[in-house]
Amino acid sequence: MTDRQSAPTNSIKLPPPLDNEILRERILNREGGPSLMRGSLSKCAARYRDFSELVLAASEQQSSKECDTSALANEIEHAKDLLEREIRLHDLEIRKLFLVSDAADAELAQYDAAQVQIESSISDCKDEIEELKKQLAHERKVRSNREEYETLAKMARQRPARRTTEKKTGGC
Repeated sequence: MTDRQSAPTNSIKLPPPLDNEILRERILNREGGPSLMRGSLSKCAARYRDFSELVLAASEQQSSKECDTSALANEIEHAKDLLEREIRLHDLEIRKLFLVSDAADAELAQYDAAQVQIESSISDCKDEIEELKKQLAHERKVRSNREEYETLAKMARQRPARRTTEKKTGGC
């Protein structure tokens, strides 16, 4: 609307323009993209710049006593409404980001709790496996002893009884 150099020094100062590095950083941080249509910070800054330029133009018109202030007042009102809308949309997006962040934190806490439970379960299973290994070794030893006993008992049954042997030998 008006040239920035012709604006009085005691009036509202315009925000600095956004450089490419800041815009690139915002895009990388996902400020933009789908949310660009709903209240991005760069859109808010552009609406503020437009609003400020209109207000500065109106103050210059009042100082130069130009007439048609109703059209300019309508433009200022429209720019104000657009700026308020963008700020509300940006606020909504920020709240949405906070909610997403809170949900992600809760999900991380849930995953941590699940991980602790899984690690505990794994530890319990390892302990149970060790106990079962010991029980298996014991049962193998019992089985081995039983087989040895059965072999010795079989050999003993093949021999004649002690009484029979003593009677034959006329012993004690």
